[in-house]
Amino acid sequence: MLAIPQEYIGSLCEVKSLSNDLLAVGRIIKIDQGALELASNDNERMPLLQYRMPVKLFVYNSQEGTRILVGIIYLSTDNFVRVEEVKPLQDFERRGAFRVNTNVSGRLSVLLSDEEQAKFDAALAAATPEAAEQMLLDSSVEVRVMDISLTGVRLQSLVTLNPGARYYIEFTLLDSPMSLCLRVQRLIKMPNGDTQYGCTFFDFSERQMDSLCKELFQLQRVEKNRRRNTVISPD
Repeated sequence: MLAIPQEYIGSLCEVKSLSNDLLAVGRIIKIDQGALELASNDNERMPLLQYRMPVKLFVYNSQEGTRILVGIIYLSTDNFVRVEEVKPLQDFERRGAFRVNTNVSGRLSVLLSDEEQAKFDAALAAATPEAAEQMLLDSSVEVRVMDISLTGVRLQSLVTLNPGARYYIEFTLLDSPMSLCLRVQRLIKMPNGDTQYGCTFFDFSERQMDSLCKELFQLQRVEKNRRRNTVISPD
């Protein structure tokens, strides 16, 4: 039996340790019976992985959905990985995907149906400039993107967000503008009593995921370098 359907060839795939440390990211180039082969993404050098190391695989595809798998490293070079004994990882939470703290500002706009959008556009066109400006302000919400992964974000908002609500979010990572559709999945009670929101991306393109993945890697490098270069002053 194939590890996953052939439709996942070309999909972005995170390779992680069983403790959820990110090891590598590549694109699926071959799907065999119980095995996957990955090539480096955008000519990024891939670290060498230990033979027979158990790993988790997070596979992202905008059309087919996200798959979370486990397997064993069989072959690893600086631009290629083969994982064997691949099988689904059941009952695993998607929010375990590679996640980076961000705390950047963002703006949510409510996603409307075609009929709702047509009505809004007509009302906007008929309104005075002042009223139109207020309508646009009322249709969006300022938020803080507290952390982000390839599957979604955790948001802080002064306005209550209801689970199931769908939005279009715009924010910037390392001077790169991002815009994605998201759905509010759950409310998160923080230790200080505040409520934040766990949201998942949907209806995204491979190009959007490529851009997001590149920025997340860069953010991780920045954070690692910051920690490495931190010098504790002597007492």
